[in-house]
Amino acid sequence: MGVSAGGMLFALTLFVVAMVFLPALGAQLDSATQPGPSWTPPPPTSIPSSTSSPTPTPPPTATTANSSPTAQTTPTSAPSSFQVGDVVRNVNKGVVNLRQTPGYLNKPSSDRIGLVSSGEQLLVIGGPEQKDKLIWWQVQWKDKNGWMAERTASGVLILQLAE
Repeated sequence: MGVSAGGMLFALTLFVVAMVFLPALGAQLDSATQPGPSWTPPPPTSIPSSTSSPTPTPPPTATTANSSPTAQTTPTSAPSSFQVGDVVRNVNKGVVNLRQTPGYLNKPSSDRIGLVSSGEQLLVIGGPEQKDKLIWWQVQWKDKNGWMAERTASGVLILQLAE
């Protein structure tokens, strides 16, 4: 008798739950199929023709006299921190790569021409140029000319005016 009563109580509970929640669920399903605001953007009304206008060619990128003609660099629109002739210092806590060309992404190891230690002074001879979302300066260090970023990709200062 106890098992039978337990089964009946379980069935009654399922019946009550179904009667309470199924109408609400049905109303939600009905409202989901009704027209109204949607998170999906509407389809485009017209498809642009590929022959409507030629693709504009980008303007040539600026390079300095000592930069590689194949370096894809763009002058920065940000105010310049340094000027040609400024003496700057590596204020990073570690060594920093001196590179043949601006940029650090997808570069061969041969692009690195030196490791500049913390505290070393450099002479700004060109720049700024923006590459890989960083501002790069052409510098002279010892007997080498190369490029160093003003900051790391995470925003840590590398180059600062020497005092």
